[in-house]
Amino acid sequence: NFVTGFVSFANLGTATGQVVSVGNPYAAQVDIGLIKSSAANMGNTVYYWDPKLGTYGAYQTLLFSTVNGTFSCSTCQPGSSYANGNINIQSGQGFFITTIGGPATVNFNESQKVDGSNQVSRQNNNLSQLRTTLYRIQNGSPYLYDGVLSIFDSGNSDAVDNNDALKFG
Repeated sequence: NFVTGFVSFANLGTATGQVVSVGNPYAAQVDIGLIKSSAANMGNTVYYWDPKLGTYGAYQTLLFSTVNGTFSCSTCQPGSSYANGNINIQSGQGFFITTIGGPATVNFNESQKVDGSNQVSRQNNNLSQLRTTLYRIQNGSPYLYDGVLSIFDSGNSDAVDNNDALKFG
């Protein structure tokens, strides 16, 4: 469903100092500073996953300044998803907060939405691939039974090697 209006996530965590996950419920990016200002028991640290860092991605850390009331990215690198001041939470994006003073409540409302969007996912590397899935019908409904993904690249080997997954189970 398309989510609009006020959304609240309450009772996040059970004690001070816990790290809990939250997700942006809107089809729009939101301002993390406005999220912080309407939250209860939310600490001054936010963690995002940045898939553009390193080979497989890494966490970025946002720190809230009680002096000027804004977040800044303490670990953002040039070329990362959050470089150049992009600290908004994108549509559907998850993030982690720390709790202070007990369980946290994080509120989302329409006034926190920000125009535009930023690319915070790994770019398509144009791999040639073939995915095959096998379903079985049980009581008139299809259920995934098995599948295989074949990736074709000139750098791959015809021999079974460390880049091949063995059948599990």
